[in-house]
Amino acid sequence: MPVPGPGPAPHPTTGRSASGPGRRRALTRRWTRRLTLAAAAVATVGLGLGVRSLADGAWAGPAGDVLYAVLIYLLVAWAVPRWTPRTVAGVAVVLCWLIELFQLTGVPLLMAEAWWPARLVFGTGFAGADLLSYAAGCAAAGAGDAAWTRWTRWTRQTRRRW
Repeated sequence: MPVPGPGPAPHPTTGRSASGPGRRRALTRRWTRRLTLAAAAVATVGLGLGVRSLADGAWAGPAGDVLYAVLIYLLVAWAVPRWTPRTVAGVAVVLCWLIELFQLTGVPLLMAEAWWPARLVFGTGFAGADLLSYAAGCAAAGAGDAAWTRWTRWTRQTRRRW
């Protein structure tokens, strides 16, 4: 029976404290994940702006749309780091599609005329092909995130054995 004292109450079934080393490791992993996602988001923005400004081929538009979807994926994953990659990808693709459908209203065009960075966030005109690019970008980001998660979990388990 745990001895009562200062600090958080023990868990009712395990009897362990909610602030032990396991909790600290989980918090550290969550913040490490967030830092990794933030760095990936910064890199994605840089790559997206580079594609937008330097490329002029037919592939530049779809590549920018895929990178936009990857950025939305990274932002959703950063906001909710405990979600599985499949859930994050689903939410991200729905957000991308909603933003694309929002372009049908004409409001993003007015926003872009008033403040030019709004063009980068909301776009200006609807294109049905963008919906496929968003799905591909979110699927690719989800697959990469799942692979990264498996890799980090495997390396953590391998280090414990040694």
